[in-house]
Amino acid sequence: MNKDSIKRKLKKVLINILNLEMSEDEIADKELLFEGKLGFDSLATIRVVFAIEDEFDIEIEDEELSVDLFESIETLGEYIYNKLFINC
Repeated sequence: MNKDSIKRKLKKVLINILNLEMSEDEIADKELLFEGKLGFDSLATIRVVFAIEDEFDIEIEDEELSVDLFESIETLGEYIYNKLFINC
């Protein structure tokens, strides 16, 4: 799994969790999660964390949660990639 496939899978997770009526191609990698068009909020963050943990079989530690982590698809995808392949 490479970074692009992780971001694509992440977009699918977000579309499902947030009930978005758009495709993965309509979400830019640099799309801001909290300030962008996705309607991301604190409740969505919790739901997305659980979905990411299930989908990618990783554990996101409480101390790792930050606004910077959830800045964009790109930052979240990079985090997931690092959890899977760098910090395993």
